[in-house]
Amino acid sequence: MRGLSPFEKVILPCCYFPNIDWILAAANADEVFIEKHENFSKQTYRNRMRILSANGVQDLILPVLNKNSKEGITQMQVNHDENWAWNHWHSVKSAYGKSPYFEYYEHHFEAFFRSAENWNLWQINLNSIQLSFNLLKLDLDVEFTKEFKAEYGVNGDLRKQFKPSKHPQLFHQEKYLQVFADRFDFKPNLSVLDLLFNLGPQSLAYILKQELNPYH
Repeated sequence: MRGLSPFEKVILPCCYFPNIDWILAAANADEVFIEKHENFSKQTYRNRMRILSANGVQDLILPVLNKNSKEGITQMQVNHDENWAWNHWHSVKSAYGKSPYFEYYEHHFEAFFRSAENWNLWQINLNSIQLSFNLLKLDLDVEFTKEFKAEYGVNGDLRKQFKPSKHPQLFHQEKYLQVFADRFDFKPNLSVLDLLFNLGPQSLAYILKQELNPYH
């Protein structure tokens, strides 16, 4: 996306409406790969996104059926009996209904959650990523890994980077005005939904301004 990208190649996990750091990593690479052959990992963003609600930061978790950690990520099924799609959409509306750009994007997300009731985890994640790229107007050519490798020998192997409880942010994230700013300090690195609903069409310009943290 820029003249000189921090990463020649990034290998990213397939996540559910990825956090802003994930999006920034993809936008700052010459080549973008999504890991297709890993096993499912618990306690990661592979089946959750993080939003800002009236009560603070909230995790929206996809309830998976086959919780065996040795199960391939593309084979993971979601428990649709838990009515998760309606619950997640209701939570998103409650959190962002009064944000500046909720009405601008609402129909896209409502359609997503209606369709997602028939998808497995891999399909939910891929479609959430594609929708995010489309709404951001982020034009990226994404490829998939052809086999699993424990190590790729590149500084952009970020498959273990994005965990809710671990790892500092790869990128500095400038503050922007969030919903409930009167209640909470700025919360960085939420789901890309937070960026879209608060900044709308300015989201792409925001993404292209952020710089890699110096520790990396």
